[in-house]
Amino acid sequence: MKILYITRSPPYPPNMGGNQRTALLYRALSQHGEVDLFLAVDEQDLPEAHVAEIRKNYRMAGFAAPAPRGQFGLWRYLRPLAPPLIDRAADYLANRRNDYLPDASLSLALARWMDGKPYDVVVGKGLSLAMKTGISPAFPFVLDVDDAEQEWYSSQMDNPHSGRPARWVAAWRFSQLKDFVPGLYRRFAHCWIVKAGDRLIPGLEHATWLGVPCWPPKEGFPPLAPGNSASRTAIMLGSYYHRPNVEGLDWFIRNVWPLVRKEVPDAEFRVIGPGLSVRHADAYGRVPGVRVLGPVPDIVPQYRECAFSLAPIWTGAGINVKVFESYAHGRTCVLTPFAYRGYEDCLEEGLSVRVAKTPEEFARACSDLLRDPALRDRFAAVGRPRIMNDFSFERFASAVNTTIRRFRGDGLIMRAAETAAPAREAAG
Repeated sequence: MKILYITRSPPYPPNMGGNQRTALLYRALSQHGEVDLFLAVDEQDLPEAHVAEIRKNYRMAGFAAPAPRGQFGLWRYLRPLAPPLIDRAADYLANRRNDYLPDASLSLALARWMDGKPYDVVVGKGLSLAMKTGISPAFPFVLDVDDAEQEWYSSQMDNPHSGRPARWVAAWRFSQLKDFVPGLYRRFAHCWIVKAGDRLIPGLEHATWLGVPCWPPKEGFPPLAPGNSASRTAIMLGSYYHRPNVEGLDWFIRNVWPLVRKEVPDAEFRVIGPGLSVRHADAYGRVPGVRVLGPVPDIVPQYRECAFSLAPIWTGAGINVKVFESYAHGRTCVLTPFAYRGYEDCLEEGLSVRVAKTPEEFARACSDLLRDPALRDRFAAVGRPRIMNDFSFERFASAVNTTIRRFRGDGLIMRAAETAAPAREAAG
């Protein structure tokens, strides 16, 4: 069986949620035959060492990034003055429906690669990218929804800490997609979703819950054991290139952390992960009790030394990987209601997790866990077995297998040249 997997997220390094998903989905698909990986990014934007690692370990079909919006319309005349700024402005002001049109450069590169190659299945990550490929969703084309478009904007509309202008813009964008995107989802041969609750999103009623598995460290996850009872350290791990992480971190440090320190004066909060701007890192580092560590060579010691972790996230889509990773390392977590989405079936409020809506509730949850080592150990012990089952690679691969077997059994094989015809037409 031959499978083409198209994604924006490179499989290396696997230290971010999107990269982990690519690496693990590639591994699961490889159980069914040859998998070619096509990265919808500019190869020049990736470090040479990363590209070398990817070419070494994956069957690479190619690289081709969709053109930035600033290259179209009247924007193209302004773009030479300040390309990044014009690209952001053009994207911000554009009608979101334009995100789902075939992209000439990407679709042409894919058409050339696929010409004459008998792929049985195409897998694409994200609806917008899948539509930009120009490949017919009727191929069979399996859409890995991952971050559902509607959820991005609805979360911003529902965020109690967003200003009125931000909520207005989110509502405007949501209105452009709410009657349009569901029909696109339904055109695909099948859809995968990251959490069971995504079936409530219009168009995804019949999607398969694929989830996302834990990415284990080289030596494997440590066995469950009591934490350090003397620890007064809370941590947040994440990629701060991702805006919801930055916004959640800022909300926590400004609104919650002073309340925690008032109750637990020796409490420490560690900010771990890449992507935080120098300005933010310097400002947070001056806050009493806050240590900004940035990227670390090994996260295992950080979990070993902490009392629990945090996911103060209010917006976004998909699922917060940092939550199940924390339980896999034997530490409970304090969550916002948004970060709790996708964990309702395996983590129970008050028994294995604390979910808090307001700064006061969040601070109280943190203070309780910092003061009571037995409570946090009990929460971790109750939640970890369910997490390790629901987010295991075996369960993930089984869901992939169920879908792929449908196409193998139905004999749905088409010549890639025929499926790429729409791409050639779109490319002009």
